Amino acid sequence: MRHIPKPILIFSIYRADESKETNEVAHYAAMSVLEGAKAEFIELEGSYLNQREKSFLVQDWELRGLIETLCRAYKQESYIESHGDRFTTLCYLNGHRENIGYLVNVSEQEAKASGSWSYNPNSGYFITKKNREGVA
Repeated sequence: MRHIPKPILIFSIYRADESKETNEVAHYAAMSVLEGAKAEFIELEGSYLNQREKSFLVQDWELRGLIETLCRAYKQESYIESHGDRFTTLCYLNGHRENIGYLVNVSEQEAKASGSWSYNPNSGYFITKKNREGVA
């Protein structure tokens, strides 16, 4: 991932228990909300626990409330926040926070072997790791 020197939020609207069509409709509805809020975001491809999904990388922590509202509306349990140094936390909507390491650039093969990854067409594959080697 091309380094974005500011904090970012990453979330998905996709649900494993919904059809691809339902997930696509929900994703584009959420995208319309982000566009309406004039959010600076990047649409990502990826996988969560080996389930393909699209997600959003939002480049404005001031929109955390909007992201939490969207996550609640689409029955998500969490989103990711990553600081400028790419230290990353899984933020549950119930207030619990879990440190999950650092966002790091990896090869396509390593990303897909991990089961949970994101892909930005402009900058490549990234996953979370406990160490900083390859920080995105």
